[in-house]
Amino acid sequence: VCSSDLRAKLVGDIIYPNIDEDKFADLFSKKGSCPNIEIRKYVSFLVLERMYKMPEATALEFLRCGALNFQYAIHTTQEDRQPLSESSLRRFRRGIERYNKEHKTDLLKGEFERISKKLGMDMGILPNPVNEDGNKTVLVRMDSMMVEAHAKVMTRLEILYMTIVVALRYLLRNDMDELIPAPLAHYLQEDDHNKVLYYRAKEEDKQAIQTSRINATAQEMVMLYDILHLNFMPHFIDSVPELSVFDRVYGEQIVADENGARIPRDKHDISANSVQNPFDETVTYRNKRGPHHGSVLNVAEAHDGNGNGVIIHAELAQNTTSDNELERKFIEQLPADGPAIELQTDGGYGSSELEGLEKSKNVNRKSTSLTGKKADPVFADFDIDEDGKEVLSCPKGHAPTSCKYNENTGTITATMPDNCCASCPYRDRCKAKVNNKKSRSTVRVKTETVKRAKHAKKLGTKEYKKAANDRNASEGIMSVLRRKYDIDHIPVFGLERSSTWIWCSLLSYNAVKYQRYQQWLEKQQRAA
Repeated sequence: VCSSDLRAKLVGDIIYPNIDEDKFADLFSKKGSCPNIEIRKYVSFLVLERMYKMPEATALEFLRCGALNFQYAIHTTQEDRQPLSESSLRRFRRGIERYNKEHKTDLLKGEFERISKKLGMDMGILPNPVNEDGNKTVLVRMDSMMVEAHAKVMTRLEILYMTIVVALRYLLRNDMDELIPAPLAHYLQEDDHNKVLYYRAKEEDKQAIQTSRINATAQEMVMLYDILHLNFMPHFIDSVPELSVFDRVYGEQIVADENGARIPRDKHDISANSVQNPFDETVTYRNKRGPHHGSVLNVAEAHDGNGNGVIIHAELAQNTTSDNELERKFIEQLPADGPAIELQTDGGYGSSELEGLEKSKNVNRKSTSLTGKKADPVFADFDIDEDGKEVLSCPKGHAPTSCKYNENTGTITATMPDNCCASCPYRDRCKAKVNNKKSRSTVRVKTETVKRAKHAKKLGTKEYKKAANDRNASEGIMSVLRRKYDIDHIPVFGLERSSTWIWCSLLSYNAVKYQRYQQWLEKQQRAA
């Protein structure tokens, strides 16, 4: 475990010198002004915060009060006055957010991945194009974790109520209070929130009270919706965050019945992607081993099989994003002429749709478990062609006389010769249909079932057992991120702002892994 001083030294020795200032050139002022603070100092300080799990104000106080380890980390030990402040860090983060939004990119994520790959090459985990031929197979383990949002988890009634409050406060703040009708004036009263949302009732009466209040609040939302659309053009509403979120919640929560009356939508018809909190529209809902509100972080760590590793890719997305989609994003960013990759995942990753993409990027995925219904092992002995549209032979080695493939169901109907299925011991397991009159049999085989059975057969091999052991180490990454870097307590709203904390946490993690690799290497050299 790194000591307090050594952790700061890692930032100063590993992170600071590897940051490319040119990547952030567009953030600098092009006008004649005061000298700009180096980007290296900003990024290194943010990494330092995450490494020490320290509030920004406290970290700045340490810096100003002469903590030499902090000053060493951002290379300011020789400066009379420390250049960083809360306002300069705030401007830096806002500049990053603004640039990312305008250019549809992520500067810090790109820098994190570039530095991480450089560390991976220094550790010998990734092939170095300068002195290697690129034939090395890279071991990569992948896993995802749920990241809890900072935004409050709200009930349906509270979502409706607070969305109306946000819109009314915008009207009041911009001197449009004449648009606020008298029936909605109570929303601006100080104690109204408690009166509407909190109440005491018998257990058997709670549901009825909740339903009646949702209905009443929904009708008040309909009233405000009509007022807004009577007075503002749609493009103006879309351009104002407070009004656009109101419009979105209205569309998700309100529906017209068969008589045209607008009523609350049935709760089972509301999407998991609907607004969970009007103050953070990026929060989504997912039930995965329990209810969860927030985002999902997918991590790919390259490793050498000896305990050394470095996170080379990460993706932060809404928690409704599937593991397959997260894997797709990882593979798509790989170069077509890159090294071969053995991708070690759990059963949630991978599908037949991704097989072509994996092949084009030289990726060999090894899913160390399978989800869903277990396939009968007998289907593993069916031999099908590469396209998965024709059976070449059955488990007993018989080749069908003809095959017909159903595109809609992914099923192959194979006609077997000489009624060979009649006396076959696998007849019941294959569910073969025997036609004695025509002396032939038919077998229906799903391509996906054959692939699953073949994969399940591989899971018992020595090769896959080793891959499973390697992949299990990715659970440790998630544990470290939760315990050491407080990944579930990021004190900002929104995916864009959260991502800054995530990339700095991962840079800190990689710096510690690099330092442990050096210790491991020294131990190996002494043993030799």
